Amino acid sequence: MKRFTLLLLCTLSVVGCSGPEQYERGVRPITPRAPTFQPHQDAPHRVGQPGHRGHPGVQRGTDRRHFQPRRDGQPQMMASDNDSARAIRLLLSEDAPPAYDGLADSAHQRCWQDVLGIFRQDSSIYSLSSEEVRCIRLLTYYHCGSRHLEAAESGQSGFLNAFPGRYDSDKFEAATMDRAARKVCGGRDRKYMTDRALDVSHAARRYGDDVLGWRRPSAPN
Repeated sequence: MKRFTLLLLCTLSVVGCSGPEQYERGVRPITPRAPTFQPHQDAPHRVGQPGHRGHPGVQRGTDRRHFQPRRDGQPQMMASDNDSARAIRLLLSEDAPPAYDGLADSAHQRCWQDVLGIFRQDSSIYSLSSEEVRCIRLLTYYHCGSRHLEAAESGQSGFLNAFPGRYDSDKFEAATMDRAARKVCGGRDRKYMTDRALDVSHAARRYGDDVLGWRRPSAPN
């Protein structure tokens, strides 16, 4: 009997010692939860995949000056970081857009370059905003174009030989002072056609007439 009792105690002792170590004080062990999916960390880091994050790169300026979209669809230049002088210099160095209706391309190119050249010589241009400069650039260009149209429609053979092409003053008026001016000068009320901007434009027109003669072959260059 003693031998049986001793054998039973040994068996119970072995069974008790073979259980998990976590069984302490009668508490069942907690099964760890499956890891949580985090898209910004676990998803494929490829463009178009959930969780993709591009490199932050260089911070953009907070005061960017975007110019009006070009009529020829080319990318437009802009200046940033509140550099108003650089923004205006960019405006005065742009390539000519496509010619406006009614003005031959040869005259259009000459007027565009003349206007930008006159403005670059006038330091007062940098006291204006980019919007004002864009507006008076068009106004002064229109004045130059009108001089070319006068010479063409009056039948000056020397002018037409130098600036060949088709001219139509009505189409030019509608394209510039109607459609374009409404767009770049601030709508119907022309809010960017300010007095200070017009002063600069008037001075440029006088220079074009008196000094350049708007490059008419019959006038001194």
